[in-house]
Amino acid sequence: MARLQFRHRIGLLVALAAVALVAVTIVTLVLGRRAERQMRGIETQYVPLLEVDRDLKRLAADVMKAIEDAAGAAELARLDDAARLHDQFLRRVETGRPAIAGNGGDAATVIAAFERYYASARALSLAIIHGKPVSELTPEIEAMRRLRADFLTTLDTATGPDRTRLTAAFAEARASQRESLTIDIIVAACVLLVMGVVSWRLIRRTVRSLQAVSSGVERLAGGDFATPIEVSDGGEIGDLAREANRTAGRLRDYREEVQRQASAAETANKELEAFSYSVSHDLRGPLRSIDGFSQALLEDETERLTPAGLDHLRRIRAAAQRMAELIDDLLRLSRVSRADFHRDKVDLTAMVTQVVADLRRAHPDRTVDVVIQDKVAAHADARLIRITLENLLGNAWKFTSKTPEPRIEFATSEEPEGLVYVVRDNGAGFDMAYVDRLFGAFQRLHTDKEFPGTGIGLATAQRIVRRHGGRIWVEAAVGQGATFRFTLPQPTT
Repeated sequence: MARLQFRHRIGLLVALAAVALVAVTIVTLVLGRRAERQMRGIETQYVPLLEVDRDLKRLAADVMKAIEDAAGAAELARLDDAARLHDQFLRRVETGRPAIAGNGGDAATVIAAFERYYASARALSLAIIHGKPVSELTPEIEAMRRLRADFLTTLDTATGPDRTRLTAAFAEARASQRESLTIDIIVAACVLLVMGVVSWRLIRRTVRSLQAVSSGVERLAGGDFATPIEVSDGGEIGDLAREANRTAGRLRDYREEVQRQASAAETANKELEAFSYSVSHDLRGPLRSIDGFSQALLEDETERLTPAGLDHLRRIRAAAQRMAELIDDLLRLSRVSRADFHRDKVDLTAMVTQVVADLRRAHPDRTVDVVIQDKVAAHADARLIRITLENLLGNAWKFTSKTPEPRIEFATSEEPEGLVYVVRDNGAGFDMAYVDRLFGAFQRLHTDKEFPGTGIGLATAQRIVRRHGGRIWVEAAVGQGATFRFTLPQPTT
């Protein structure tokens, strides 16, 4: 029943809003139609008159100018333009006759005054064109001027709107609009007041319940899952509060489970770190002994050993040293996932330049053409991304050692994945059929005799890139080098 009552409250609010809208709309339409009729009356009466007034005065001015131009140029042909304008003037008077009559004027009077002026002005122009001196035409000129002034006065009286009546009509229309607006505001205010009172009474209980739910949700957002939301409403809001309480209970259990798992993971990491240290220490001791005693035999018993024995000792030392390198690489690989992670803006151009400089110092006998793109940056952990670049550039340096003209490039490209970082070389390359093995630990596509290594570097690089949320892949061909590409997600702001 409470659920239905809540829905009825919402329905009543919607109905009240609809009634208020209809009431305000009806009042607005009724008052608006009255103002519209007044404005239409002004438009019907005065707009045609203003157009007739404008057109007739423009044509009259054109006629006068044409006659004066004909007299001034002493060209009879120009009077034809005046005659054409004369006919246009008469036609416009006829079409504007109703507007002139509505203004209290007489179209026939306008035509008569115009014809008197036109006849006088045309006769005067003809006399001047035929060579009669202007000094002998003074009476005719004065008569023409009087007729022109009489015509212009008649035209202005017939077509000029009564400014007083026009102002009064607009004032009445504005007063009517103000009255309509005032009534509109009063009606809207009354309807809103009634609706506000009824709505307040209807939604007061609902608002209280919503406030309780809102406060409870804020507590949940702040991590307080122990305090339940208390709502007396038995409808949808009550269901929402109960569901929020159930969710809080699940979140509380989940947080406790996460805390237990985090504690277990932290303990496991500490144990793994201790184990790694123990393994490293326990394995390094025997290896150092093997390498040390082998070195002592080589130095002290060289003359007593056969060539085969010397070769065996050298192999023992090489194996011990390789085992030490494997231990170092394994420890480095395990620490990559557990190391602290801090993203910052990193200048990859400067970092690659430093790595290449270190490679040149370590191998002064080699000459490699290295091309590094300027102004390359990334948002990454500086220490980890340097390990990635050391592995990728170190591989490129190693696998170009047997190339006549070795070349290594570091650049970027815009691809569907976004900004992609590229390390390219023209070294030994490999068969893409084995690409799935490339990023696995201890997976090597070349023998130790061809190129030294432990097979851990690319696995480390992949783990670092994945920890950044990126992806790394490679394209290669035997004898044509390899191109490693990787992405590093950019900051969203």
